[in-house]
Amino acid sequence: TNLGYPGNASSATVVGSGQVVSSGGLIGPTGATGATGAAGAAGATGSAGSTGTTGSVGATGATGLTGPTGATGATGSTGTAGPTGASGPTGATGDVGPAGATGSAGATGATGSAGANGTEGVDAFTTTTASYTQPASGSDVTVSVGSTSWMAAGQVLFVTTGGFYTVSSITNSTTVVLTNFGYTGNASSGTVVASSKIVSAGGLIGPTGAAGAVGAAGAAGATGATGATGAAGATGTVGATGAAGATGATGATGSAGTNGTNGTNGTNGTNGVDAFTTTTANYTQPASGSNVTVSVGSTSWMAAGQVLFVTTGGFYTVSSITDSTTVVLTNLGYTGNASSGTVVASSKTVSAGGLIGPTGAAGAVGATGAAGAAGATGATGAAGATGTVGATGAAGATGATGSAGTNGTNGTNGVDAFTTTTASYTQPASGSNVTVSVGSTSWMAAGQVLFVTTGGFYTVSSITNSTTVVLTNLGYTGNASSGTVVASSKTASAGGLIGPTGAAGATGSAGPTGTTGSVPQGYTSMTGITTGLANSTRYFAVNQYGSDNANESAADSPAPADITLTGIICGMNNAPGSGKSRTFTVRDNAADTSMTCTVSDTAKACSLFPASGLSITAGHMIDWQAQTTGSPAATDVTCVMYFHI
Repeated sequence: TNLGYPGNASSATVVGSGQVVSSGGLIGPTGATGATGAAGAAGATGSAGSTGTTGSVGATGATGLTGPTGATGATGSTGTAGPTGASGPTGATGDVGPAGATGSAGATGATGSAGANGTEGVDAFTTTTASYTQPASGSDVTVSVGSTSWMAAGQVLFVTTGGFYTVSSITNSTTVVLTNFGYTGNASSGTVVASSKIVSAGGLIGPTGAAGAVGAAGAAGATGATGATGAAGATGTVGATGAAGATGATGATGSAGTNGTNGTNGTNGTNGVDAFTTTTANYTQPASGSNVTVSVGSTSWMAAGQVLFVTTGGFYTVSSITDSTTVVLTNLGYTGNASSGTVVASSKTVSAGGLIGPTGAAGAVGATGAAGAAGATGATGAAGATGTVGATGAAGATGATGSAGTNGTNGTNGVDAFTTTTASYTQPASGSNVTVSVGSTSWMAAGQVLFVTTGGFYTVSSITNSTTVVLTNLGYTGNASSGTVVASSKTASAGGLIGPTGAAGATGSAGPTGTTGSVPQGYTSMTGITTGLANSTRYFAVNQYGSDNANESAADSPAPADITLTGIICGMNNAPGSGKSRTFTVRDNAADTSMTCTVSDTAKACSLFPASGLSITAGHMIDWQAQTTGSPAATDVTCVMYFHI
C-alpha cells in the first residue's frame, strides 16, 4: 500500500524491474505547536452593520467595538421539513445447517533426503552482553555486544531502554563506543541499561518546520438575524421482521485422500549477498549536489537512486553504476557530511542509508486580536518537522566458508530473517498479547519489533518454542483493529519503531491589529515521568519529571485550557511479572476517567486511542493514578497523554 510520503514516486509512475526493496519505518508524529506571538495594537471601532437578509442561520460574526445600533433584521422564512425516518431493521438470518463430516487424511509421503546446508548469514542486529551506565548527552560509553560486524562509524543505532546513539568507534568484534544523542525518550544520564537489550539501526530527527503565516485581521460586522427553526420530519415506519431461513442439508462425507508421493531431495541453499561493502581507493568529497566516482569492493547490491552512507563521507544517492566495482555517487549535502574537498580515505564502510524526513507543515493561521485595548493574538508557530525514518540496517555479511574437513561435510543452512504464520489468530487490544504459530522463531529475539502482513506492528513479548511466539500489539495507526482475524500464511518480518517527535517550530511574528477572531485548534501532548514506582495506589504529575506521591493533591496540575484527550501511552522498564499488573488512569478533579490502560505479566507498555475523545474543562485538576495487582517489581514509568484544544 502506497503511504504517499513526500519523496514517493507520483501516481502512475512506472517503477522498473531490478529495484532494491528493503525494510523501512513510519514517519514520526508532528512536532508540538509553537508559542503564541506577541499581542498587537488596539483595533479601531467597527462601523454599524446593515440589516441581515432572511434565510438560513448565518455564522456568528466576530464581535467589534460598540457602534451605532443597526436596524432590526427581518424574520427568516420557515425551514423545510426534515427527512423521513430510516426503515426498520432486516429480520434475522435462519440457522446454518450442520457441516458435513471431514474426509479421512491421506497417508503422508516419505520424507526426501535433506539438501546440502547453505552458508550462514550475519544478523543485522545484536544484543548487549553486559550492562552499561548511560552517559550525558553528547558523551561516549563503551558497550559490550554480541557482534559489531554489521556496524560502521557514524551509523545511528537504537538500544532498547537506552535510546538513540551514533557509533563513535568500533574497538573489536564485540565492543563498540557509542555517543548519546540525548533525544527525548532516551534514558537519563546515570541510568543503568541492563544486559541482553536489542541493538538495531536507528534514524536522525528531522529538521525544524518553517514558521507559520501571520493571521489576517478580521473585519467588524453586525450579527445576522436568526432564521426560524424548520419543522421536525415525520418518523419512518418500522420494517417487517424477515422470515427465518431454512436449515441447510447435511453435507456428504468426503472420500479418503490418496497417499502423497515421496518428497524430492532439497536443493542447496544459495549464498547470501552482502548488503554493504568498503571503498577500495581514496576519493575527494564533491560539492553538495555534485557527483564523484568511487571504487568499492562490490556494487552487486546497489541500485540507481538508492541512499548510501559512507563512513567519514556522509550520505549520498547512487547516480549510476559503472561496473561491478565502480559507482557514481551524488553528495546529498546533509549536516554532518564531510565538507567539499575533503579526502575520504580507502577502506571506509559503505552501507544503506535513509533520507532526512520531510519538513513539517506550516503552522495554522494565528488568532486575530480582540477589539479594544487588547491587541490581536500572534500567529501560532509552525509545527516541528517529522523525525526522519530510521535508516535500514545493512544486510548481514555472508559467513566465511569453513576449511575442508576430512569428510568434507556441508556447512549449516543459513537462517531466514522472516517467516509466515501457520494458523490464523485474533488481533488483541493495543498493549495486549496474542500467541501466534509461525514457521520458525529461530531468528527472533525478545523485545524485537515485527511486522505481520494485515496485522501490523508488534513487539516480541516471549518465544514459547521453535514455532510459537507471544506478540504484543503496539497499536500503531494502520494496525488491524482489535478482534480482527489475521489469516494464516501471512509474512512476519523485522519492523521498526516510530521515529521520535520532531523539535517544536520557532515562534511566529506578531499579527496586525484586528477584531477578535476564532481560536485555532492544534494537537499536542503532555509527558509525566516517575521513578521507582511502588506497589500501592500512587499519583504523579501529567507534565513533569518527578516522584510519585500517596497524596493526590501533591500531583495535581490545572488543565491549561478546555482540552479533548485523544489517547494515552504508558511504558516501563520492568515488566510486572506473571499474574501481576499495573493500571494507569487519567484523573479529572479527583475522579476516574475512561482514559485508562493496563500492563500485565511480561508486557512493558499499554495504550488507548478511543474513537471519541474525552473532554476536560480548563482549570480542572488532572493527574495520573497508578494501581497494582499482585506485587510487581519496582519500575520507572513514562506516561504520555495526547490532546487538542
